[in-house]
Amino acid sequence: MKQIILLILLVLFSVKSGFSQNQFAVTVKGIKQNDSVLVTIQRSAEFKDQKWAKYTASGSSKVDFQLA
Repeated sequence: MKQIILLILLVLFSVKSGFSQNQFAVTVKGIKQNDSVLVTIQRSAEFKDQKWAKYTASGSSKVDFQLA
């Protein structure tokens, strides 16, 4: 019985890991020339990441985060 429960938990964990999101992209629009925006993501108390989005002539700036 313990082996079956362990096997089920292992399968559920591997399925969840397979569908988890490792990349996160943020698109910022409306930045004026010579300006920038600090984008901050915080997933938990231990994980916080910050990146700068700078002005681009196309009108939208994209910032990519690696979550894994």
